Amino acid sequence: MTLIFSAVVSLALSCSVTLIGPYDEVTDYGIQEVQGEIFVVLVTIKKNLINNQGQDNAYLNFKATYNLIEGRIENLSIRSSTLPKYSLIVQQLTALQNSVEDLERIHQIGLNTKADTSVINTIENAFSVQFRSMIVLQNGLKRKIR
Repeated sequence: MTLIFSAVVSLALSCSVTLIGPYDEVTDYGIQEVQGEIFVVLVTIKKNLINNQGQDNAYLNFKATYNLIEGRIENLSIRSSTLPKYSLIVQQLTALQNSVEDLERIHQIGLNTKADTSVINTIENAFSVQFRSMIVLQNGLKRKIR
């Protein structure tokens, strides 16, 4: 009986349950690329506000950049949806897409005065939290392959 119990415990310990798929370098780098692009937009907007150049923050000046960012996120979402056990990453990308769309709506309303700097700071903090969670997950997947 002890031998059977030992065999079952040994078998259970040797099996691992994977709740998320393996590390995907393309997805990881894509997330980092989108992160950089979003923060370039936020830093540019904030610097324009601080330097009293709010007119340079006109939404039309950033529209192509928003389209690029949203296209990259959609591309990553499509890729991730084809990978096994990547539903958590697809959810993260969907949340990111929603956040970018929210930022775009706020930008369309206007980010033109120095007072809007606090709005940008809040948005930066929210994106930082979002990207940290995405990066932690990607780093965890990287460690699994080592």
